[in-house]
Amino acid sequence: DTSLQPGTGSTDLIVGAYAYQAISQDFDAFVSGQFQAAVAHKLDTPGEDYRPGNLASLSFGLRDEARPDFVPQVQVNITHKSHDQGALADTADTAGTVAYLSPGLSATLVKGWQAYGFVQLPVYSRLDGYQLFPHWTASLGISTAF
Repeated sequence: DTSLQPGTGSTDLIVGAYAYQAISQDFDAFVSGQFQAAVAHKLDTPGEDYRPGNLASLSFGLRDEARPDFVPQVQVNITHKSHDQGALADTADTAGTVAYLSPGLSATLVKGWQAYGFVQLPVYSRLDGYQLFPHWTASLGISTAF
């Protein structure tokens, strides 16, 4: 699988946007999107070329801000990847669209520091060919603002 081999990377253009809006005293809504495209790639010799497919993602959701130190939230995450290209690409098995429902929460640890956790549960998948696909994923982390 060329995409997993060292030295086959690309330089990508990544563009994204985020919007946030309070919809009531206690609830906030948000939406974010991102597009990623390879603009330069190392394997560009004819017959031995490889370019990763473009990737687009969209996320939107709601947060319950009634208690700012403990914020439950729910997101929908949608990702679409186009086929990898080139003679070394596995074009039949690299494209698809997936959507996840992601409940989670964030909690203030101390001033300026938050812990967060999400579980991603797949609600839709349309993958080309044979691809690995998780039944669920979890994300845990700590963030700070300065």
